[in-house]
Amino acid sequence: MRNDPIIITGAKRTGTRMLAAICEQLGIYFGEKKYLGEKYEHEAVYDIMSEDSVELLKDHFSGEKRWGLKHPVLTDYIDKIYERFPKTRVIYITREFKMPETKEAFDSFNYSGLEVKFGDKGCEKCLKKRFEKKQALRLTTFKKSCPKDLPVLYIHYDDFVFNPIQGIREIAQFLDVDVKEKTFDWIKDFIYTNR
Repeated sequence: MRNDPIIITGAKRTGTRMLAAICEQLGIYFGEKKYLGEKYEHEAVYDIMSEDSVELLKDHFSGEKRWGLKHPVLTDYIDKIYERFPKTRVIYITREFKMPETKEAFDSFNYSGLEVKFGDKGCEKCLKKRFEKKQALRLTTFKKSCPKDLPVLYIHYDDFVFNPIQGIREIAQFLDVDVKEKTFDWIKDFIYTNR
């Protein structure tokens, strides 16, 4: 039985949503919001390790269904997740900073509420510094709390989108799934239109 979760995590804005969409094409379901409801929408997610949440997920994804959880904050709970789900696997993504090109993307990216506005002089340097600091801190936290036996695949977003076929093969091998040719095509198209 392989129904312990696949965890996708990393700092915010690093590509976790892209990886979840790709894993869904490989047959791994990322629908935890539907089953945990509003609880998952808030920082209380991490009540995701409560008995009720764990049992709800286990019941729904019993048997051979493969499923996953995707959220940056899961890095803070990786030891608890491993305790509850000892066969879990983790895909951890990092990326280089890229300045958002629109005000909407900027507002989404500026999640820490820096006192800068889109188009301000020095805005890019300020955001880059904050992003790199947060990404480094999250990775350090993850590595400190990560159990030694936990299988982790580290993905660098920029390398992945540069060579998606190689990246998809690495993910498929790590998750022990087969990839059909049409899946490769869908994923390549998805990456090129969403990067």
